[in-house]
Amino acid sequence: MTAAFLEHVNFTVADPVKTAANLCNWFGWHIRWQGPAIHDGLTYHVGNDESYVAIYALGTPKHGQENSYATIGGLNHLG
Repeated sequence: MTAAFLEHVNFTVADPVKTAANLCNWFGWHIRWQGPAIHDGLTYHVGNDESYVAIYALGTPKHGQENSYATIGGLNHLG
């Protein structure tokens, strides 16, 4: 039987640059990728060679929206 594996988790933050730096400092991870994302946003993939955290920021974030991609702290998906 093959073991389950979580490749990534994606969530919305207020400041992806600062969050990426913190994750690298705290866990010894590296930035695997960074670039433009949906809804004029910005995403950083931070982790190791096997898995990562995708941190996303919308161009103009909103608090308390139903759409997780537009909500700071919103869990967007697990992969």
